Amino acid sequence: MENADRCSMCGTSRWQWDEDPYAFEPLFDTCIGCQKKELLSQDDTPKPAGTSVRLFPKAEAERLRLERELHPPQRPKRRG
Repeated sequence: MENADRCSMCGTSRWQWDEDPYAFEPLFDTCIGCQKKELLSQDDTPKPAGTSVRLFPKAEAERLRLERELHPPQRPKRRG
């Protein structure tokens, strides 16, 4: 029930602000993962439509990279 009362954007509830309007202070918080995703998204390298940036554990990323080198993705064939 308490989660339904929370703002989906900031995570606070109205009652928290009613109790103390100064209970929270906005600060910048940098997530290294989000930072790396954003930097790669801004890269000028051409990307196929539908491409998104995801984070993978290092060992899995190395496996996926090798797999893609051995078996590059095929372009979908156009219909009609």
